[in-house]
Amino acid sequence: MTAKLWYITDGENYGYVVAGTPVEALQTATGTIVDEEFEWPLCQEIVIRLVPSGDLVTLLDDTEEPVTKRAEDWVCEQTEAPCVIGVAQI
Repeated sequence: MTAKLWYITDGENYGYVVAGTPVEALQTATGTIVDEEFEWPLCQEIVIRLVPSGDLVTLLDDTEEPVTKRAEDWVCEQTEAPCVIGVAQI
């Protein structure tokens, strides 16, 4: 199965997940702890949207600098899938 980039939000947090299916993306995102103070809550509604492969997505790198690439390029760079590549609070 080909991995894709998924945008996930619960209205308070959002993130990008590389996964093959929306179910796999949801399972990966809800099980991810970014640090001790921030994790995906168990909430009533989570929206999952497939990011078209040509769409530009900006994420912060390790030095907190914004990096913009096409969705398919973010997916190709990942050595493991499923994985979360960006999470933040709205």
